[in-house]
Amino acid sequence: MKNISQKYSPIPCLENNNIFIFDDKTKCNLFASVFARSFSNLPTFDPPELIPCKFMHALDDIEFNLLDIDNILKNLPNNNCCAEDGISYTLLKACHSSITPFLSDIFRLSLDTGILPQPWKVSYITPVFKKGDKNNPENYRPISITSTICRVLERIILNSLLIHLEENNIISQNQFGFLKKRSTTTQLIFTFSHWYKAVLESKNIDCAYIDLKHAFDSVPVRFLLYKLFNIGIRGKLLNWISSFLTDRTAKVKINNTFSNSFQIHSGVPQGSILGPILFLIYINDITSVIPDNINKCLFADDLKIFQIFKNTENTNSLQNALNNVYKWSSDWALEISIQKTTILHIGTKNPKYRYTLNETELQITSSVKDLGITFSNDLSFDIHCSTIIRKAYARAISVLNHIHTSNPKVWALAFKSYVRPLLEYGTVIWSPKTKIISIKTRFI
Repeated sequence: MKNISQKYSPIPCLENNNIFIFDDKTKCNLFASVFARSFSNLPTFDPPELIPCKFMHALDDIEFNLLDIDNILKNLPNNNCCAEDGISYTLLKACHSSITPFLSDIFRLSLDTGILPQPWKVSYITPVFKKGDKNNPENYRPISITSTICRVLERIILNSLLIHLEENNIISQNQFGFLKKRSTTTQLIFTFSHWYKAVLESKNIDCAYIDLKHAFDSVPVRFLLYKLFNIGIRGKLLNWISSFLTDRTAKVKINNTFSNSFQIHSGVPQGSILGPILFLIYINDITSVIPDNINKCLFADDLKIFQIFKNTENTNSLQNALNNVYKWSSDWALEISIQKTTILHIGTKNPKYRYTLNETELQITSSVKDLGITFSNDLSFDIHCSTIIRKAYARAISVLNHIHTSNPKVWALAFKSYVRPLLEYGTVIWSPKTKIISIKTRFI
């Protein structure tokens, strides 16, 4: 089963300026030069002045005890991956009772001084293919591994940070990513329920799917620290986060070969525990520039805004919202990919208005993949069903080719682990179809 679930495919030969590259060292350095471009957002201007955030008290230090650390260590996954310090989760877990007091002293010293050991700031990057030409290094995304010890301290900090955000109601209710009691499913239910009700009332929906280019990697550290200060992150903790975000380096790893080290100048650290929540804090106020009569949904950096209207109503509000979002992204040094930003028109009598960003007309699409579910402009899920049926068949064939047994329990486990999740994701939105049942029957 290991081969079926293999995450990363081998890197084939790469092409760069009509030169084919076969050796791992040169591949690593080529990927390093490609990825480094995403981590180089250093704006020379100052951010806009923020409206002071109301909070009950500042969070300037983190309190923890030996039990907190020990509980985290005991619940670490059994994983042998490690970064620059060469320490794996498996090792930390096996030695948890012995090393907890020493880690407590190290963590306390790090927080008090605002200094992180340099190995904690080094990421090992594995290139993972997205889509397109496999020989083009631009068609890969970086997946990072960071220090396991630092990740333990990050989890302690995260727990306190989440309490601060929740107590002060800081994160927008329109954000559905990386938060308790919110998920892709809850956001999709919110979206589809509004759309379905609108269609029943013979109304139209115009929805803009806004693509922020390399958003996680492009966050300017200086701007993020300003936003953290504004929401009450102060003192020792702010100094520690500042050190955590600056002077970081990375190496690309292919097999057992590494690239030359390169500097990371921007972004929240990939593969870290704190990275996602720091990004949510950075993007949080984007919803404040969108008019109240426009619905908005965020899942981390995935933003969609939509307006429900009758044919006689003016749709300037959606265009105004797009203009405001574009200005926000410029002010906060995040780039919108206009080519990948699309408009979905829903409604049988939809007038299909045109919308622009920075005076460029946005592309109209008849269907869009939204958090793993394909929505069509007629709100049918035929395209979605066809897609997942095709993927499920391919996955089932892969299972059949890799598992040679007559044991029905093994087949059942394989189906539940590898095929069924594809078929059942988001069924609360689109409802199972007969074709889906047929795949289950054939597999059995």
